[in-house]
Amino acid sequence: DANDWKMWAPEGVVEKKLRSLEKPFVIFSNQKGLSRKNKDRKHLEQELLDRVSGFGEAVGVPFLFVGAAQDDLYRKPRVGMWDLVLGMFRERAPSFDIDSEQCFFVGDAAGRPSGWCDGGGTADFSCSDRKFAKNLKIDFLTPDQYFLERKNVPDMISAALPLEYLAQSGDSVSLQPDLFEAIGKPEIVLFCGRPASGKTSFYKNNFKQRGYVHVNKDTLKTSAKCFKAINEALKSGHSVVVDETCPSVESRRQYIEEANRLSVPIRCLYFDASRELCEHLNRFRNAVTETSRKTVPAIAYNMFEKKFVLPSMQKEGFALVSTVPFIASFDSEKHRNLFKLYYI
Repeated sequence: DANDWKMWAPEGVVEKKLRSLEKPFVIFSNQKGLSRKNKDRKHLEQELLDRVSGFGEAVGVPFLFVGAAQDDLYRKPRVGMWDLVLGMFRERAPSFDIDSEQCFFVGDAAGRPSGWCDGGGTADFSCSDRKFAKNLKIDFLTPDQYFLERKNVPDMISAALPLEYLAQSGDSVSLQPDLFEAIGKPEIVLFCGRPASGKTSFYKNNFKQRGYVHVNKDTLKTSAKCFKAINEALKSGHSVVVDETCPSVESRRQYIEEANRLSVPIRCLYFDASRELCEHLNRFRNAVTETSRKTVPAIAYNMFEKKFVLPSMQKEGFALVSTVPFIASFDSEKHRNLFKLYYI
């Protein structure tokens, strides 16, 4: 209810500190709970507004509250809420800008492990606040540092910096020549890899211009339509790329059997990108397409991990199995910068 909140520290510590700012401040808050199914959205919103109002009365200084109700570009550590506030100010004053060196963000989702301080310290539920500040390139403080002026609070980031992936996929990474050498004409090339591992982009950049027909169940909707498209392409003399995740031996067997039935060779390309990287790419492409490309749910990754068996040429009957490493490629500097952000 409206009274379901309390100050982080007792004895007026929070109120005194905020009043000392002598200027308004902004609260950025993830509020995905507002979108819970089977809940009255208006009732939940009113409860939240009542709590925020109660807090405002207690501190006695003006502030702006911005809440992200969905798992979208506004949710921290993504910077949509920050951009929204900037846009609001710039509507009134087009020349308005912020000096990031004068900004700082205080949050308790700092990625600290259990026992992070001398007195123990419970583990943080996430690292989204610290990543939010890093995305914005502003200073970050935990409540302990800001309100209690505590020192030696560890700087913990639970996930690898996206920049590390750029370093891993630099000029030193090269593609094997056999990735593009057909083993027959026509042939079937079966993709295998986690969602958002770069399979469709790899097809567009490397196989489309070679005349390979793209077969994808997300597009065609049913297995029957996929096999029909494969048959029609092969009969017309065109090679085929089957763009699927195909984590298990069973999921790949149906394509091997179809290739044998049609007397055409089949090879497999495994896209070697970790789950952590693919989940980052999942959010990245959602941002690049301005949310028109929906994100893949976590359950899809869980199912892939549960079923995954590395493709084998000898055990499964492929003519060849090749590995495709992750190589970062961007259409613009804007996309490169978007890749460098934390999304999870």
